[in-house]
Amino acid sequence: THAQYIGTLTHLSALEPDEYAKRVILSPSDAPRKPTAAQVNAKKPSDETIAAIKWWEEWSKENGHKTILSQDEMDQITGITEGILLNPDAAELLRGSRKELALFKTISVDGQQIRTKGKLDIICDSKGLNSSVIADIKTVDRGYANPSVFAFSIQKWGYAQQAAWYIDLFNALT
Repeated sequence: THAQYIGTLTHLSALEPDEYAKRVILSPSDAPRKPTAAQVNAKKPSDETIAAIKWWEEWSKENGHKTILSQDEMDQITGITEGILLNPDAAELLRGSRKELALFKTISVDGQQIRTKGKLDIICDSKGLNSSVIADIKTVDRGYANPSVFAFSIQKWGYAQQAAWYIDLFNALT
């Protein structure tokens, strides 16, 4: 969904800002409207369509490998990322933490070896405690950032099971 798309890019922006800068680009303000597949494949496209196709082909040679965002999408992702950093607890978790930590472990289930994996968004040592803190960034669709609706998302997407899995996997490896 579009909300998941924005969530994935927000995740990249918050956790890997250097990668975000390399992989994402703002759609140029002077760009003509991107032609549809029907316009590109038309037998007799208009001069305007031909010009737009040429413009996008040239621009794509240099930028086509990047994710192209509209100004609204860029503003939304930037706003969410800045909002995360305005939260003192979230900012503290991000500071000095390991991010995007991939974990792998082979477990035995009924005599079969099963390779398991998990990818932790954030792992940091808890100050003053003999433990670590695992944090996960989650986004919600516009208008749904309230506790009762997010509680529904926790259930719908299985976040509690995901958290348990990450904690068990991390503890088994450390």
